[in-house]
Amino acid sequence: MIDMPQIPPPAYEQGLTQELLQCGLQNGGFAVKYAEELQGVEVVIHKEAGASPEHFDCIRQAAGSKFVTFENPELQQAYVDQSSEALRPTVLADARAELEKHGVFDGFPERSELNSDKLFAEALERKCGIKPGSFFFQNQLGLIGQPEVSRHSKDYGEQMSCLIAAITYADAKGDDFKFGFIGNEAFGVIGNESAAPDE
Repeated sequence: MIDMPQIPPPAYEQGLTQELLQCGLQNGGFAVKYAEELQGVEVVIHKEAGASPEHFDCIRQAAGSKFVTFENPELQQAYVDQSSEALRPTVLADARAELEKHGVFDGFPERSELNSDKLFAEALERKCGIKPGSFFFQNQLGLIGQPEVSRHSKDYGEQMSCLIAAITYADAKGDDFKFGFIGNEAFGVIGNESAAPDE
């Protein structure tokens, strides 16, 4: 039997592994691999890594745009929450810049001044030049986002870009705005709450 030379791991794996070890994770307690289903590099952190919330900043800095998955669901949720909070100022600034580019930032609707998610949704649609009720509509599940705006409209791309920026800005600002979407038989919730949308 001929011993074949061991193939070294790719450079991204070696470099990231070293950085994660410097973060304080235990050797052998995590894996860095290309995940076909994610179409990108994933860092999978097992319980043996000894990861804790104190490691999150270092892990996030080391991983950059790579996917990070914790075996422990509580740690995963805490990491996602902390990462979202850390990115909030950037997301808020980017969404504001996009709204300013569309010329709709001044007088941006305040969720707290409107009595329902539906009224807030209509205010966002109106702000972006979309007929109220065209994108958002109410059904038995709650407030649903579904692009009914004519795709043949010359302003369609600009309207959708504006609306996405408006939703992103409201979410990053911390507005309590809940809506779902229907597509391919799926229903999901977007916003600051993980509960179902208001009836």
